[in-house]
Amino acid sequence: MTIPFEIALHLYRQDVSQPHIHHVQFGVAGADQSSQVLITSDDYANARVSKRIDDGGLRLRPDLFDRLAIECFRGAVNQLIEQDSSLVVWTQADATCWLRRAGFGNDLDVVLRQLRQRVQSNKVFENAVQVTF
Repeated sequence: MTIPFEIALHLYRQDVSQPHIHHVQFGVAGADQSSQVLITSDDYANARVSKRIDDGGLRLRPDLFDRLAIECFRGAVNQLIEQDSSLVVWTQADATCWLRRAGFGNDLDVVLRQLRQRVQSNKVFENAVQVTF
């Protein structure tokens, strides 16, 4: 089963003297809910979850949820930087391979199972990147 996945990354606050704050929304594309966090980074490095806003219905341990959120941040931040944008939305028709490469180790099956439960089989998505300046 494919896992269509969408990540929206918004540069929430950028002050050169302060860590960057990013609003990250992520989850199965087309699902009723998506997860939301605030991620703090030092000029896009050393990303860490500073606030969990909504788990989007994912039943993951807090440390695993944070790892998924940080991987979503890392996956979308390159587009944000390359496009010199403040908002990027990255849609993957099937995020399974991306998630396998993300290094979840023994927890990968837990993450995949939780995401697959949210897939609506009647919707089809394509790979896409949208940016807003």
